[in-house]
Amino acid sequence: MNRAKSNFGKRRSHLPRESDLVFRLLLLVITLIFGGYAPTDSFSQETVVVSDDTAQIKKLAESGDAQAQFSYALMLDEGRGVAMDKSEAITWFQKAAEGGIPAACLYLGIKYEFGNTVEQNIFQAIKWYKKAAFQDWPDAQFHLGRVFLEGGNDVIDYVQSYAWLGLAEEADYPGAGETKEKVKALLSAHDISRAEELQAKLRLQILRTSK
Repeated sequence: MNRAKSNFGKRRSHLPRESDLVFRLLLLVITLIFGGYAPTDSFSQETVVVSDDTAQIKKLAESGDAQAQFSYALMLDEGRGVAMDKSEAITWFQKAAEGGIPAACLYLGIKYEFGNTVEQNIFQAIKWYKKAAFQDWPDAQFHLGRVFLEGGNDVIDYVQSYAWLGLAEEADYPGAGETKEKVKALLSAHDISRAEELQAKLRLQILRTSK
């Protein structure tokens, strides 16, 4: 299956840390502020409002435009074009995520996973990663697989990890295949079969959702 490839910020390690994720998102902010956006990354699949007029972006955001809400949240989070206000940025990320912007969902997942500005909450991280993953974002699918592999005793689920990593691997997401092989070594033959069945079910659900 050929899906949009996510090549943004290929990693030296297949298990990214917060600094790697923030760096990737910072690049998105830079493209937002200076115009245009990266054409090969899944972030670029989202139509981000790009304008030199900060007031206009804020006005659009306040009017309920989810794309503008995401753009304004990024600006607040990094202090680009406006005074930095990370707490206010969370409010706008939430609005954008609820408006169906998968990049905002992914950003919230990262925030909650690492406790950046918000109280660390792995269950909230999974919730937001899933919202992006079910919109067929390989970035979120990879992070879900990673969280289910190494997120702690409360969330570790190798079957789910294998399935989500398999979906990310289908999109050639960097490190997904290697990480999936590590999970595979932890599973019995029966559990591998279960994981592959789950992957197929998730793929079908994503296809139905994205229509």
